[in-house]
Amino acid sequence: MKIRPAGRERLAKLATLLMTVPDKHFDMSVWRDGEDCGTAACAVGHAAMDPWFNARGLKLQKRNKLMSRPGHSWIPFFQGRTRKYLSLKAAQAFFGLSYEDAGHLFLPRKYRNEGLDVKPSTVARRIRTLLKKQAALQ
Repeated sequence: MKIRPAGRERLAKLATLLMTVPDKHFDMSVWRDGEDCGTAACAVGHAAMDPWFNARGLKLQKRNKLMSRPGHSWIPFFQGRTRKYLSLKAAQAFFGLSYEDAGHLFLPRKYRNEGLDVKPSTVARRIRTLLKKQAALQ
């Protein structure tokens, strides 16, 4: 699937952002864990806490206490033109990705070959690889 220019720009910004995230503040298993500054989050969680991404519509929403389990009290959302997207679908819609590409970049189970300790630089590398493939389609 060809990613539109806005999606490519957003992905490039995310790759750059991830290179600034300390490993101790990165956890692929949660969108965002905790309330305080310096909390652990995955790639999409860090994007959804960043003002540049917030200004373009990607944000975090506190989950209802009945729906959340420990460490999973926040969920990304993106308000599209006609509907609100949550979770991985928010990332898919915001970045203009296919389900397969969104999963490849943002789902922890897609990093099994990388080991359990996925680093922000690992995700940034995957994003840049996808962007190079996209450039070849142009």
